[in-house]
Amino acid sequence: MRNITLLFSLATLVVLGGCRVGEEDPGLSFKSRDKRIEGTWELTTGNMVIKNITTNQAPGSTGKSVTETTNSFKIIAPNAEYTYSQLVNGTKMGEDITQDIAFDILITVEEGGSYTNTFTGKAISAGGAFDDMESTSTGVWSWISNTKKKMGINFTNTSGAEGSEYINGEFFLKGLNDKEMILVREIRTVNTTTSSTAIQTIEDVVTMEFNFEKAE
Repeated sequence: MRNITLLFSLATLVVLGGCRVGEEDPGLSFKSRDKRIEGTWELTTGNMVIKNITTNQAPGSTGKSVTETTNSFKIIAPNAEYTYSQLVNGTKMGEDITQDIAFDILITVEEGGSYTNTFTGKAISAGGAFDDMESTSTGVWSWISNTKKKMGINFTNTSGAEGSEYINGEFFLKGLNDKEMILVREIRTVNTTTSSTAIQTIEDVVTMEFNFEKAE
């Protein structure tokens, strides 16, 4: 009877300690989230959308001019299908521009709280063209809420290396098991400037979902 009780207690601890947190976590895992996240992760698939909405109007006027540009990336690493589109006051401006570009991310998460992130591919320059980029950044990682659930992770780039913006900041862990990690993030900023002749509001929205597999 004592052996049966011990086995039951052990099974209960395993179930309670390894229950699902992210919506695509495993139902049962013998490893904690701390242990599962450690290692080297290779980007496999994902989606990223960078949207800019610029609104201009004169003070006291109800008339507005709204320009919306969208840069979207459908990722199948080490490449991505990139699409650019633009709307002005709801009217599509010309045909979408689509091209294949290089796009790859490698993250190594260390037990002691450090990480290394390498991006290889093309990045959009200030002028709208694509520049080749291979950049390695380093930093520290931590759980956003250091509770049992640990549903989010924060990557803080301390090296200042360019090209690390994709993996920098707070991410929701949609899924994390021994072989797969799904990072999700949405960033939204709104800035308004006002002068005697114009009011301009710029809204930037970036949404990301990156699927990684653990390297063997």
